[in-house]
Amino acid sequence: MFVDGYAAGVVDDFDGTFQRLRTRPGGHEVTVYLDGYRTVSQHVYFRPDSTQNIRFTMEKTAPGEVSEPPPAPQPPSRGREGGDPDRPAGERPARGEQQGPPIEQPQVRYGTLTIAVQPVDAEIYLDGERWTGPTSTPGGIQRLTIRVTEGRHRVEIRKEGFATYSEQILIGRDRTLTLNVSLNK
Repeated sequence: MFVDGYAAGVVDDFDGTFQRLRTRPGGHEVTVYLDGYRTVSQHVYFRPDSTQNIRFTMEKTAPGEVSEPPPAPQPPSRGREGGDPDRPAGERPARGEQQGPPIEQPQVRYGTLTIAVQPVDAEIYLDGERWTGPTSTPGGIQRLTIRVTEGRHRVEIRKEGFATYSEQILIGRDRTLTLNVSLNK
């Protein structure tokens, strides 16, 4: 996967659960390249302190067709042409050289979300991803415990025939947030 032409890692490294790709706010070109498949790109605008899920469907190349290479890195704008204060204006980085990539790798911090739901077979979604496997506690209550990155997340709980529960939550570092949800028919 590439962001603005810079290698950002392997797609599986950013499954959205505990691993996220962090970028600076603003517009970025996200490209997914895999030899033997058609390269896909999408221009995405990232807002500060938000999460955005991106999904691509890659198509195999036809026999004899070659995968389009990922784009070359574009120098970030830092108030002058060339973008890097240590590089002469207009000089481009050598192929494969990293020049101030727009990817930030801050230390990831986690909190815990515990959800108890009635009815117990309702579907639980966190940031659009379905979660299963709640555990039983004494008294027969089902709880799902998820370790999540600190920050804002969207919880949605639904079951056919019941009103959907949806809420934006804030997970604190090293804190546990407990939700007890009973869906109404």
